[in-house]
Amino acid sequence: MRLSPVLLSAMLAVAAVSIVAVFLHNAAPKPGPCDDADGSAQRGLTAQAQRAYAGLLKDDPTRLCAVHGMRRVAAELCRRAGVMHVWNADEEARRVYTALLRSDLPDWDEGHRGAWNVRCALNGLRALPDPTPASCDAPCVGPPGPAGADGTDGTDGTDGTDGSDGTDGTDGTDGTDGTDGTDGTDGTDGTVGARGPRGYRGPRGYQGRRGPRGDGAYDGSCTKASCPWQG
Repeated sequence: MRLSPVLLSAMLAVAAVSIVAVFLHNAAPKPGPCDDADGSAQRGLTAQAQRAYAGLLKDDPTRLCAVHGMRRVAAELCRRAGVMHVWNADEEARRVYTALLRSDLPDWDEGHRGAWNVRCALNGLRALPDPTPASCDAPCVGPPGPAGADGTDGTDGTDGTDGSDGTDGTDGTDGTDGTDGTDGTDGTDGTVGARGPRGYRGPRGYQGRRGPRGDGAYDGSCTKASCPWQG
């Protein structure tokens, strides 16, 4: 199917518009983290901008756009308080200066004179007249008084509960052996035992050899001691 020149031209135009839209979308700068706070500050919403910058600094204290934004907020608040002072609204100006000093602002280091964003509040308070009861609709905020005396010490707290028992200690080493005991005394001698029974009769002895024959007749002089064979 052949496309008509009109339809072809329309399709090419739509394609070109789509390409340009995609290009512009990609080329558009991405919003920065401080854009919303900067927008509030540019529209005069100083308190809203201050809260936004403070939230950014809470997440990242080194975020420069928020640091610079808080400096601009401080300068704007000081400018407004100066206008109040010119128009004799000194107490309102004092409240603005005091609130600015009590807020958590960066760059409180006095050595950074070029970025010391609280100097305007300090100078503004110094330029205001001392508050008087007649000029105060509410309790006046005067300069801070001297520090009070130290309070008395509080009462001692109650004793804590006893700790749990400790674990048993390890067994001690064995003691040295004791010395030997002394020898006991000798026992007494035993008594003589009873007489034993008579022994059996021994066997009959052998007959002795016959002695030699004498030379003569027996004269009767042989005794039993000298002639045992004569017994």
